[in-house]
Amino acid sequence: MRDFRSSQKMPKFAKLTTVRRGRFLPLILQLVVLPCFLSAQTRYSLDDLLKYSLAGNPDIEQLAGAADADRAALDEAQADLSPSIILADYNSYIGNPQRPISLAKGSVGSLPIPGVGSIPLPESDTVVVPGGLNWGFDVAVQITQPLFTWGKIKSNIALHRNMVTADNLRTKKKQDDVKTMARVNYYSLYYLSKLDELLYEQKAVADQMLQVAQDAFGVGQINEADLAEKRMEIGEINHAIVSVEGQRESMLRDLRFETAKHDLSADNVSFDAIDVQLAQRTLPDEQSLIQRSSGRNNDINLSTAAEEIYRNKADITRSGTLFKPDFALSLRLGYMGPYLNDWNVQDDVVANATLSISLPLFDGGKSGAAVAEALAQLEQSHAQMQSTVRSVSKYIFRICYELGVAKENIAYYEQRVAEAQDIERYQKQMLDMGAGSKVEYYQKRVDVFTEQAHVIEQQITYATRYFTLQNVIGGF
Repeated sequence: MRDFRSSQKMPKFAKLTTVRRGRFLPLILQLVVLPCFLSAQTRYSLDDLLKYSLAGNPDIEQLAGAADADRAALDEAQADLSPSIILADYNSYIGNPQRPISLAKGSVGSLPIPGVGSIPLPESDTVVVPGGLNWGFDVAVQITQPLFTWGKIKSNIALHRNMVTADNLRTKKKQDDVKTMARVNYYSLYYLSKLDELLYEQKAVADQMLQVAQDAFGVGQINEADLAEKRMEIGEINHAIVSVEGQRESMLRDLRFETAKHDLSADNVSFDAIDVQLAQRTLPDEQSLIQRSSGRNNDINLSTAAEEIYRNKADITRSGTLFKPDFALSLRLGYMGPYLNDWNVQDDVVANATLSISLPLFDGGKSGAAVAEALAQLEQSHAQMQSTVRSVSKYIFRICYELGVAKENIAYYEQRVAEAQDIERYQKQMLDMGAGSKVEYYQKRVDVFTEQAHVIEQQITYATRYFTLQNVIGGF
């Protein structure tokens, strides 16, 4: 191989570099610093993944929109407690109003009076019926205040308040689910990357083992079946690499989709937040976790809110049954007449107070059926809430058991790793003494990687169950 450093042109190139050092130095600094800066800018921490997963999530935005609508409906329901004020203004113009009806002087005769003469009837032109005017005005302000409605308004307010609470719980549940999935993918990506590196190291050792096995087969130290077994073992390793890389790519696709960061890769994710001792944490017992979930589990809280909503609906329905009158006070102040500029001349001011009573007497059984339906829905929602509590408790028991199994498996395979490493060291010592088998030594090295891979697989299982349990109980 030619050594370019010994070329005769090197001194000339060095001289050129020296002469133009002032010009090339800024460029070199840019080429060195800029990639480092860009690399630092594109690294994603766990907090970044959580933040980007929540930002712009369409499901969360949809739930937020529903919550805004229900909050507006709550304001509308609360407004029913206040009086309503209506200004009514009716203006009319008649092109051909009624003409006045009048009697001319003496048109009905005269009344004779002796010594005086006669008096005409009427004595002068008299208007009997005034004629209509072209314009007519009717302006009034009406104030209506509900007085007693058997709790309809208050129950309706409580209903919409509980609907807002349910919307907030749905939003929180979705946010918690998104964050849980981000954490699971984050830990899985870390351990799958470690497992991928481990499998490639195992494959390198397995390739060396196959070469040694082929040499041993050539001199008759092993048979063809042993050699075929080594080839099959390499095939299994290659298959495991393909499987692990597929799983890792699946995790990356999920993270890219959830965070909308299409440049996301295993290389630009910072794994500083990984707790490699996660399985060593001490968890509360199942009963303590169940008790904690009773007030913090999103599904239980949603079921409780749903039961309250149906209870409010039942109260509203019961308040609208027969023989339950609603009372309201109505005040009206207005003017009716032909003149706006002189409205008080003819005393056309209207002022009155009205007590309104609305009493349902018969509806063909409609209100009774509505009450029965509302009570049935309330009973159903209560049963659903109890079913949710039972399902959550059952799930906690199951996931705690699976965590325990994964923890025991981690300890078990870590022990097997230690034992496999001891056997590997023993085989190396025997080989150095000239009494061991080189094929067997490489086989034990491959076995160490296999046991280490089992540890990583169980760590992925434990992390997945751990963060799922954290979500179910509302946090540790």
